[in-house]
Amino acid sequence: MDQKSNDLMSRIRGSESLPSLSAVAMEVLKLTNDETISIKDLALVIEKDPALALKILRLVNSSFFGIPRGVGTIHRAVVTLGIRTTKVLALGFSLTSAVGSCNGKGFDYRRYWRRSIIHAVTSRLLARTVLPRLADEAFTAGLLADVGSVAVWQCAREAYERLLASSTDSTEPLHDVEERVWGVSHARIAEDLLEHWSLPEPLCRAVGAHHGEGLNALTGEALDLAKIVLAAAAVAGFLCNDPPASELDTIRERLNANLGLSADQTAGIFNELEARVAETASLLAVDIDTTIQSMIQSQATLRMAQLSQKMESECSDLARRETAARERETTAREREGRLIEEQKALIHAASVDSLTGLFNRAVFDRELKLCITRAARSKNHAVLLILDVDHFKKINDTFGHPAGDCVLRGVAKVLSGTLRSVDIAVRYGGEEFAVVNDLENPAGAIVLAERIRKAVGSEVFSHHGQSISVTVSIGVALWEGSARTVSEALMVETADKALYAAKREGRNRVRVLSVGRC
Repeated sequence: MDQKSNDLMSRIRGSESLPSLSAVAMEVLKLTNDETISIKDLALVIEKDPALALKILRLVNSSFFGIPRGVGTIHRAVVTLGIRTTKVLALGFSLTSAVGSCNGKGFDYRRYWRRSIIHAVTSRLLARTVLPRLADEAFTAGLLADVGSVAVWQCAREAYERLLASSTDSTEPLHDVEERVWGVSHARIAEDLLEHWSLPEPLCRAVGAHHGEGLNALTGEALDLAKIVLAAAAVAGFLCNDPPASELDTIRERLNANLGLSADQTAGIFNELEARVAETASLLAVDIDTTIQSMIQSQATLRMAQLSQKMESECSDLARRETAARERETTAREREGRLIEEQKALIHAASVDSLTGLFNRAVFDRELKLCITRAARSKNHAVLLILDVDHFKKINDTFGHPAGDCVLRGVAKVLSGTLRSVDIAVRYGGEEFAVVNDLENPAGAIVLAERIRKAVGSEVFSHHGQSISVTVSIGVALWEGSARTVSEALMVETADKALYAAKREGRNRVRVLSVGRC
């Protein structure tokens, strides 16, 4: 570090505005540095801070951890997590609470928390896939990776305002702008602060390297953790639209090259990310936009539009080069063909759920509207089926989330094999699916729903030698095309009511409601 960066770090360390550990967190730190510590002693200290104790209990009982039996006491939570993991989570939650209590105009805390939570959740999902023993350290490292930015804002505000002035409309990476303006990046500031707060050394090093700085100097556990947190930072940057703009395919290639993740593993992580981000934001009582899949689809749609524009340009060039040599004309035709194929692939990516291969919500919204229009014109019945896999959380808790994904793919396959070519099947969200069609005879909707229910119930799904059977509850909404005008929202609301009725009455059954009569 040069003199400019040393002066900034000295001001931050000496500032009264610097976020600090709570008294309970300091006591946890002191205890966990004692080799004679007992689980009972650690549990008693954590119980002194009800808010901290509640967050740890909520986390250990969340589907993120996948523990099949409920954990009702802090003592049991420490036994389940282990002393090391409990220490890391307790210190991490204490610091996030301290940051959360900061306030002030000029700093986008909502964006900060969105990026931090996506970074933390992605880090844990990546670690759970490649190095499960580092999952909790990875989560905490991602959560605290950007705390350096908050520290500068709280303790040296004019330095932060200089950064804002230098980064406006810039496509340069933020950490490069920080190096130029401050002489040090927020990653290095965060690393220094975490050392000051006595967090574990590998976690500090990983945070310091989460934009790649000093990565080559790391070894052992610190290097393994840093690679995970670095990869997760790229995903968080992509989803938060941090400059320079990244593309989804580039992110996938980096995850494969740096962590050895297959395309299916990467797709599974992206598919799980939205639910986990929402769950973590709720746990931390932070209000952020947790929509992930729509962002991925919008990126694919934007790329598709760019390719369309590029293809049109290529076609214009071909017209101007009609008299050129045959070899050049052939090369141009081949390039046009590749662009068309890439465009088709991106249209598919923007329309299809990556886990199940069924259509996604964007297609559902369009097709339901078209179905209602057709029914009104032909005086047929618009039909909407919403089906939900019964006791799906229990499957995740018992067999793990990969097994749950296997079940969802299996149900989707059964749907595809049961429906007619005119029926539209979509993954509606989570463990819910939907089918849209219009029928002349409404009795056909009940026949179709029962056929689906029986087909799913008779199927046995296999995952790593485990046999899993499931049932589905189905709600059916019917609208007669000759009746009063109906909205898509009312169709969904009616199907939902029918589904809830099927659930209340014992699950594994079909219930039907007519729109306007429920």
